Amino acid sequence: MIFLGTLSDGSYRGRGLALGLAPDGEQLAIVYWITGRSARSRNRRLVELTNGTLCTEFIDTTRRDNPALVVYPLLMNLGVTYAISNGEHTKPILEAVNSGDTLERAIQEWTVEPDELNTPRIVGTASVKSPDSCRIGLVRTSVSTGRTVTERCVFSYSGLLPGSGRCITTYAGGSMEPTPFVGDPLSVTFEGNVDATCARFRDA
Repeated sequence: MIFLGTLSDGSYRGRGLALGLAPDGEQLAIVYWITGRSARSRNRRLVELTNGTLCTEFIDTTRRDNPALVVYPLLMNLGVTYAISNGEHTKPILEAVNSGDTLERAIQEWTVEPDELNTPRIVGTASVKSPDSCRIGLVRTSVSTGRTVTERCVFSYSGLLPGSGRCITTYAGGSMEPTPFVGDPLSVTFEGNVDATCARFRDA
């Protein structure tokens, strides 16, 4: 599990998600985390709503922080289809994929987040009908010959082994100003115990 070791190097990687096949070979495994550089980003936590949706919310509401880009539903499902992301695109992409659209077409509607870092949008989709398969989408920008280019990538996986999956973060890490995630999503493994899996990601 080399990737989780790299998370411990002090680099800022923003938000991250991992999904794949649980060790029992029958269920989906999904992990998500948030980190933040600003006081506003750090003033939030993950909460579960009554319908099973996971979202972010402010911890200290007396601060009156602007919720834009930091408060959003991050995990939702419609029937057997799940979507997890780092922003407001969770629900529209879930609805598109659940209605038969492809993730490739669904992310065409999106650009990077409108912040000073051009934060990439990441999203993962999976179905309980085929838990050994998942798809990960990434919307990021790059600069080519002085022009900013929007890149939209989708990575598709099937036949995942029990306890294995893929992970992506918003940023690539390193010592410089945060830059978009590069390369393919990284291979990860999941423990048989949910708390142990969460603890391993959290500790890293």
